[in-house]
Amino acid sequence: MYINIVKEDQKDPKEVLTTLAALNLQILLFSKTIEENTDIFLRQARFQEINQCLSNYANTGDLIACQKLLKCIKADLKCLELFYKENNKSK
Repeated sequence: MYINIVKEDQKDPKEVLTTLAALNLQILLFSKTIEENTDIFLRQARFQEINQCLSNYANTGDLIACQKLLKCIKADLKCLELFYKENNKSK
């Protein structure tokens, strides 16, 4: 899934939708293993945003919001990677 998220400019609607839906499922499955603060995890993982984008696409057929959200998630991952790289350098 990581590979699909960080791909350059996904334009195939099926790929964008499948990636977001799969990510949402993984977030939901992982949240079952969290004993406390599940709501915070779901919020930080963009669970509701993904649901809204997928619902909007189902109602309107507009893929733009899904593509934008996927770019935001990609940026989140890149920032997290950079953060961990910087922290590991200082140790």
